[in-house]
Amino acid sequence: MGRGKVIVISIDAMFNSDVEVMRKKKNLGRLFSNSSMVERVHCIYPTYTYPCHASIMTGCYPNRHGICHNELFQINKDSHDWYWWAKDIKVPTMVDVAKENGLTTATVCWPVMGGKNVADYTIAEIWAPKREDDPTPRFDEANSPNVKHIFEKHKSELNHMKTPEFDNFATDCAVDIIKEFSPDLLFVHLSYVDHQRHNCGIETEKILHAIDFVDEKVGEIIKAVEETGNYEDTTFVVLGDHGHMMVNANVQINQILAQKGYITHAGEKVIDWKIMAHPSSFSAEIYTKDIDKDEAKKVLEEIQKEYPQYIERVMTRFEVEEIYHLSGAFDFVIEGVNNIIFGPSLTGDFVRKPQKGDYKTSVSTHGFAPEKGDNPPFVICGNKADAGKRVKEARLVDEAPTIMKLFGIEMKNTDGKVIKGLLK
Repeated sequence: MGRGKVIVISIDAMFNSDVEVMRKKKNLGRLFSNSSMVERVHCIYPTYTYPCHASIMTGCYPNRHGICHNELFQINKDSHDWYWWAKDIKVPTMVDVAKENGLTTATVCWPVMGGKNVADYTIAEIWAPKREDDPTPRFDEANSPNVKHIFEKHKSELNHMKTPEFDNFATDCAVDIIKEFSPDLLFVHLSYVDHQRHNCGIETEKILHAIDFVDEKVGEIIKAVEETGNYEDTTFVVLGDHGHMMVNANVQINQILAQKGYITHAGEKVIDWKIMAHPSSFSAEIYTKDIDKDEAKKVLEEIQKEYPQYIERVMTRFEVEEIYHLSGAFDFVIEGVNNIIFGPSLTGDFVRKPQKGDYKTSVSTHGFAPEKGDNPPFVICGNKADAGKRVKEARLVDEAPTIMKLFGIEMKNTDGKVIKGLLK
């Protein structure tokens, strides 16, 4: 199988139910007209963007790649750092394997891939600490120096981490990288569908404007590939990363721990703690210090008995690794009852209504166990796809070995395997 070129487009929170709508769009429909696909991709835990994209990029579960959350567990920090940096991934990525095999690589706003010497051409997904801050120092630290001019050309489009501005920026940077460098393997992450599901809900009909917007961005990428003369030799992979569920209530789990004496605080400032939750929306990773683990487990199980309408399960770190291949510096994970998310606040209302905006408080979100919610698809488009073939299900960790198979490269030591039935 000849190598050709591959462009991987991640449409954040793209559901399998979106595909038939996307088939009717000008640009996605063009790609999907010559495609094979997996209808239901089983996700990883938690179903959060950064752990999911690390699994897509590595073919490994979080207990091996090391990305267990979007954000680092940090106390008394107004703006948490995210897992922006590729150096935090503990196993080889597709970019590493591609470079070892002589391919040129690019990543544009792909989570957990920041770093000057990661891909040949990197525009990171990162942002300044505050909206009013100049993003240039952060991006200079995270981007490849040889695309500095591309970042400078488009940085005025940025509005901190807001979309659709970030997707406009990502697409314009990707287009320029394609035209100037024509990399063999390019990854692009588009977030607007996810952000609009947070605001509007899960139904495809409610986010048609976002799908139209993404279709336009995909069209700009296709046009750039055509201008390089490489369209027929390019395979497009279009994928989603996780599902969503609607939210009925947002429960401030750390308030319960504070009321029981395991967190002391002044307002939202933590003074000391023994048990603290790091919420991931429908679940939460629980950290402990200066307390026996058995005692902490009893505390959490007592809270579950008191609030069975909010907490579905309490799992030790050993249980969650055995069941879901998730590990980290936390000691326990709690899973919420369907449609209940967890928040971190120590003050204010204990139970809050969902609201538009941040993914941690929104009307629809993710972070639940992978057997819940909608599933994303995985679509291979182009001459290497076995057109019309549909595979019922696969796993998120199967995607990296399958993508590298497009180049005839075996990706070794992964948790996933090549998905059969998609390629000629």
